[in-house]
Amino acid sequence: MIAELYKRRMKGSLVLSIIIGVTAIAVGILAPPLSGEDWFSLSSISALSLFMLGASAASRRKYHQLLKLDIPESEESLIHLDHLVIKQDSGLLPKLMLFLKSGASVGYVKAVSVPFWAYPLSIFIRNGVTFLPLTFAMYSSRGEQKFRLKRKGIRQSIVTVEDHNGEVLGTYVQNDFKSLMTMKGKIYDRDNKLLLPVLIKGASGDFTLRDEEGRQWAHFYNGYFPHEYTKIFSDIDNDIVDINNQLENEEKHLLIAVICFLFLQRRK
Repeated sequence: MIAELYKRRMKGSLVLSIIIGVTAIAVGILAPPLSGEDWFSLSSISALSLFMLGASAASRRKYHQLLKLDIPESEESLIHLDHLVIKQDSGLLPKLMLFLKSGASVGYVKAVSVPFWAYPLSIFIRNGVTFLPLTFAMYSSRGEQKFRLKRKGIRQSIVTVEDHNGEVLGTYVQNDFKSLMTMKGKIYDRDNKLLLPVLIKGASGDFTLRDEEGRQWAHFYNGYFPHEYTKIFSDIDNDIVDINNQLENEEKHLLIAVICFLFLQRRK
């Protein structure tokens, strides 16, 4: 599945390169540059087209490299995971690809039952699309739905986590606009009992989640990734989250669901 990620990036970058290149040619024909400023603007558009073409070529090279590697799908259950490698997929709406450090695919998270108006809005509010009342679902690498995230609210993000049968597992409540430096939230179980406070650094997105007993549930440090796994994950934007492997089943599912929501918001 990780090879398919680079294949989609390759195609997406190529399409954008062609669109931008055609635009530059059309501008040059219909409105020929007359001044130095005009030439600079046209050159900037052309450079962007070449940049996207280079990104497409890099993704193509990585795609063919990964095709030569034997990377199986993960057989581990969510409750047995002690880490997740999270990569963002290309597209109008946020989508996450989930892996192990070995490169084995754990699954993916995508928007489901998307209203038609969400697509044009996502173009203009790319980094704020998770503030819309959307539903996301996490699927295994075999396409089995594991849980759903239903967001609502205006000043707060109220995210209801449901299992694949629609049974509520808990809720995550996040204060969206109280501080630019930190993001605060709380995870509640199905009985509305506080399980875990969430505090995230606004600039980097770093977090260490601990409950009131001091037990660490998860840790993420932006920019850190073990060097020995960079043969498969050679990008500079690899995110790895360490997860406590001693949690109860529902606690683990809730934690992974909230982590997925946090990274859906960290759209790059």
